[in-house]
Amino acid sequence: MSDRRWFRSLYWRIGLGFILLLAVLLVSQAASFVWIAVRTEGGLPERMGQDFAELVATEFESALAADPALDLRAYASRRLTEFHRPAFVILPDRTIVAPPGEVVPPGLERFADFRPMRPFRRGGPFMGPPGPRPRNDGAARDQAGQPGQPGAPGQGRGAGPRGPFPAGPPPAFGRRRLALAPVRSPQGETVAVVFVSPLLGPRRLAEEFGPWLAIGGALLLLGGTAFAALLVFRPAHAQLRALEEAARRFGEGDLTARAPARGGDEVAAVAHAFNQMADDLGARQTQLAEADRARRQLLADVSHELMTPLTAIRGYAETLTLPQFGPAAPEGQRAVSVIQDEAERIERLVGDLLDLARYEAAGVSLVAGEVGVAELFDRVVARHAHDAAEKQVRFDVRLPDEEMSVRADPHRLEQALQNLASNALRHTSPGGSVRLEAEQHGGRTWLRVTDTGAGIAPEHLPHVFDRFYKADPSRSANGSGLGLSIVKAIVERHGGRVGVRSAPGVETTFEIELPGAASSS
Repeated sequence: MSDRRWFRSLYWRIGLGFILLLAVLLVSQAASFVWIAVRTEGGLPERMGQDFAELVATEFESALAADPALDLRAYASRRLTEFHRPAFVILPDRTIVAPPGEVVPPGLERFADFRPMRPFRRGGPFMGPPGPRPRNDGAARDQAGQPGQPGAPGQGRGAGPRGPFPAGPPPAFGRRRLALAPVRSPQGETVAVVFVSPLLGPRRLAEEFGPWLAIGGALLLLGGTAFAALLVFRPAHAQLRALEEAARRFGEGDLTARAPARGGDEVAAVAHAFNQMADDLGARQTQLAEADRARRQLLADVSHELMTPLTAIRGYAETLTLPQFGPAAPEGQRAVSVIQDEAERIERLVGDLLDLARYEAAGVSLVAGEVGVAELFDRVVARHAHDAAEKQVRFDVRLPDEEMSVRADPHRLEQALQNLASNALRHTSPGGSVRLEAEQHGGRTWLRVTDTGAGIAPEHLPHVFDRFYKADPSRSANGSGLGLSIVKAIVERHGGRVGVRSAPGVETTFEIELPGAASSS
């Protein structure tokens, strides 16, 4: 299984991106709500500010009527903290009573007028002495927009005939219209002025609606995430995981692995394309396996059939070497010797082809047993001792334990080592050495054959175990080109592996790794 980090997963990136987008939308929606509420008096017309100021003034007047000795300052300080929006009370001494934490607008006291009330005309007849306060009801609001009527725009409590302000539009504070309402004593005197901003502040709105907006946003976020995970991301994630599992199994050699291709989305299209590719590759793999089987069978049959005429050729060539049957001329004798050498070479090549075909087709049965490594190395050295002496090459055997053994087929493992030693001896210059060594640990055994020859160039290393591959074409007359391929086939039949490493001009090492090392006695 690959080392996958969760933050690199497409599923998590899409999911987290969706959650982040949903959170941004919810925050933007809440900010828009607060901004609209601030700009539009909570979604209601600006008249609501004036109505609220008049309601507060009416409450204060009722309290004064019930208790003429009421301390208006203390009463206002207590009541202003209980209202849902900030209100200010301006007293006759120009002091301002404000709710705790609220910033008093600078210059607010200049809008309060505590002069004695006097009748005045507004573009018409005398409007009459002070009388009862006009009611703040629907009837009054229905008359809004009609000049001179209570409740008309610009004529709240502070704009009526008893108000401390002249008729006309309400005074403005910056760009905002002020909501002012006088508080009158039972004797009709103005004892305070209530001021209410017609626009709610963002902080007050955040305090009032923030918890509900946060709870609603969290519920929407969780609900939207769960909905998207169950109905959008989860099915796609399951399909992608199934496709990944099918691809992994197919890569490991299970040609029957297929991905579910349900639905008509892009993931299903990818799964369908993968299944089609798997079908094509499976069919081609079957064809290749059948062709390879036929090739191996043909190679084995041809090699077997070639052995009969080759045996006859060698027999007649040996007969011609006898004095009574051979040619008398030296040239004829050399020709007979060449025929005999080439017949032996072809016989070795055919034998190697036959062995390789049998190993690759699993036609050779292995008889595993306890094999002494020292005994194996002794037989290899004895086999090539004569050739090594003629070439002035020294064999060096290194064993950490003379009793070391390995579980393998002794004849096949010796054949592999003999091929490696023959290859090393063939490519080692006079005065060089061939080293045989072994190592065991972790339940595995390593057998190495190292020579001090010219070495193998890096570009040739991946191909040295290929059939008929020769790094040096000038040496095509030496060997069949199948020895290393046979070594690889023998080692793989034992469940091991063979490798090579080389430092050109220094040494070359062929290494056989076998499982199931036997314990040393």
